[in-house]
Amino acid sequence: EWIENDPTYRLKYRPAYKGWKAWPDEMLDRFEAFWPIGSTPRLVYSLALYFGHRRSDVSKVRPADILETSHNVVQQKTGKALTLPIHPNLADVLAAIDDLPSREFVAMTAWGKPFSPKGLTMRMRVWTKAAGLPPGYTLHGLRKTLGKAMAEHEATTRQLMGMLGHDNIAHAELYSRDAEQKRLAAAGMEKLMNWRRKR
Repeated sequence: EWIENDPTYRLKYRPAYKGWKAWPDEMLDRFEAFWPIGSTPRLVYSLALYFGHRRSDVSKVRPADILETSHNVVQQKTGKALTLPIHPNLADVLAAIDDLPSREFVAMTAWGKPFSPKGLTMRMRVWTKAAGLPPGYTLHGLRKTLGKAMAEHEATTRQLMGMLGHDNIAHAELYSRDAEQKRLAAAGMEKLMNWRRKR
């Protein structure tokens, strides 16, 4: 009673992964040129880019989380506690906040209220449009940008996992796959520089 046709022959084990769009340098530069250090959009952008935070974590960073003695962050999605270093660019942005120690959260609205995760998504859409970015450059895309930049600067998959809080190595490799391909291709072609050269 075996069937003669395989109904699964066109199925893929793992669908193609596209995910969120990483921001290229041109878009990062454009956003930073429009939103200077000291502005709330630049602060939110910097927390997402240099901490690699999801929107739920960006909205919950407290001043105590960024003290030199305590870089402890608990991811809301996973419940995982991380100790993260502060990039110098993020330090510059944080230093511009005069009332930082007295704030409940690092990123606050103009009315002194904490952002909601959904509110941050909507605000980022407004902020990117104002800066002249095309649609598709999101808050979560900045998390992917950090992972991509780390991979391009030869961070290991385990280092990516440590920074972004991933437990699944396959997920972390999504960030490093393109960078690894570029490095391997460049190294491979370097070995062929004299191949078929006409002297």
